[in-house]
Amino acid sequence: MRPERLIECSGIRNLTKEQVNQLLSCKAAEIPPFRKVRNLVAIATGCRLGEIRAWTWSDFQLDAAMPTARVFRQVQFSGADGEPVSKDPKRHSHRVIPLHPSAMKALRWWKTTGWHEYVGRDPTPEDPVFPSPTVEYATSRAPDLFRADLETAELPRVFDGKHPFTFHATRRTFMSLLEAEGVPRELIGALAGHAGKGVADRHYIAKNLGRFNEAVSKLPLPTPDELCWVP
Repeated sequence: MRPERLIECSGIRNLTKEQVNQLLSCKAAEIPPFRKVRNLVAIATGCRLGEIRAWTWSDFQLDAAMPTARVFRQVQFSGADGEPVSKDPKRHSHRVIPLHPSAMKALRWWKTTGWHEYVGRDPTPEDPVFPSPTVEYATSRAPDLFRADLETAELPRVFDGKHPFTFHATRRTFMSLLEAEGVPRELIGALAGHAGKGVADRHYIAKNLGRFNEAVSKLPLPTPDELCWVP
């Protein structure tokens, strides 16, 4: 893996640490709970939008000694009549990601309370974590909504005055924040899915969850107590 592949065009369309905290701490009602939690988990895991859309509750171990999220598939809406199609993650990048304490708190609340309020019933292990209101895989206009959330949090909708932010900025932000905290690029690559293509790599990840957990814990995100929008 070439080092420059890890953080493409250093700094392009990623949020700064200060902007991340301003966005994730924003309690404005204009950002619904669905998007507050999704924005936080996206920045805390670096997962691609298709991977986030594909998550079901069975992919999370929220009550384990080390809470984790499994990334084993992505959803694309390229089937007949736009129906969702599930396939391997990009580059077959199956991985297990330890959860930052703030992401864990938000996800626990979303599972026990927010999800029920959103769809009208309790979730099952097979249900999408971030579904449509009819409990289907969501097809929301993520780039438009993400820019709207930035504006609500009084942040710019464009980077460097000319590049519109897309939801992919959350992934670039994850990698940029970890690098700024001195996390080795090999660990950032594994967490981001730039590694782990084969069985040997996946075993490497499984054996080194402790190192990955230590890396994720360094993300300079709002603390669980600072998430004032989580009851």
